[in-house]
Amino acid sequence: MTTSLALAQPAPKGSSAPPATSSASQAQYLLDRERCNDPALYEDKDACLREAAAARAWRARGGDAGDSPAAGQAADPARFQRNEARRCDPLPPELRDDCLARVRGEGFAAGSVGGGGIFRESTTREIGAQPPIVPVEIK
Repeated sequence: MTTSLALAQPAPKGSSAPPATSSASQAQYLLDRERCNDPALYEDKDACLREAAAARAWRARGGDAGDSPAAGQAADPARFQRNEARRCDPLPPELRDDCLARVRGEGFAAGSVGGGGIFRESTTREIGAQPPIVPVEIK
């Protein structure tokens, strides 16, 4: 029977070794990697794996999920909604309401971020002014 013992030591300064991570951070990383294998969730597996590694590195530098840029709506719903609305700011006022409806998820959406973008479309039907009713005499 052979017994071995491995001691974790910090990487020397300037080393390319990855920073030490907590077991919770490592567990989250493994979960993120596992999710990358689900084609229903992510079309671009390589991009997903890079994001998982970046998130782990970010946590290792002291970041936490609550203030992550990727935490989005779950971390601060009000900030998320303000950011959504800001996308529509450059538009003229007559188009802004439709834009806001699209960013809230109304209408049709196709595509993915990994595929180059999400195309959002909505249709607004406007009924013009009714012509005046002209009485007709029946003879």
